[in-house]
Amino acid sequence: MEKAIAVTIAVLFFAAAVQCKERANCTYNGTEMEDFGYALFRRPCMVVECYDGQVVETR
Repeated sequence: MEKAIAVTIAVLFFAAAVQCKERANCTYNGTEMEDFGYALFRRPCMVVECYDGQVVETR
């Protein structure tokens, strides 16, 4: 049972990480940050700010 829970958590984390990577695209207006995964895990997702399709800040 514990192994099944651990596997489920790992799968969810992996899926969220993949989704985060997908979503770390530019926001168009340059003022909104895409921080979906960063907010969830306080870790690896890129926080990206863009203006007119160009990356202006990553952290």
